[in-house]
Amino acid sequence: MAFPEQIVRIFMDATPGVLEIAPTIIRIYATSFLLLPFNIYSAYYFQSIMRARAALWLAVARGLVISGGLILLLPLIFKATGLWIAMPITDAITFAATLFLTIRYTKTLEEGLL
Repeated sequence: MAFPEQIVRIFMDATPGVLEIAPTIIRIYATSFLLLPFNIYSAYYFQSIMRARAALWLAVARGLVISGGLILLLPLIFKATGLWIAMPITDAITFAATLFLTIRYTKTLEEGLL
């Protein structure tokens, strides 16, 4: 992510200590934004094909179960960095589950049309 120090200064009067660690934190956390749109829009997709249970499962898994578990577990292994890598890992796991369910339900839809 470009200009992480400037982004931090938009939201706070940053101390030198904050400016030292913020660029790394922002760059790590920002990687979760790559998969985020796919994970969010998949909930709309599943609702539109009448798979509300899949949409709910993915939303709860991403927002509570996976992220909560990783936020509790990863700092034990990676210290403070564990907090920042939790969301990118959460989004990667959710993306994999979403991809699996999308392929599965799309095949089911196609079979129903034939």
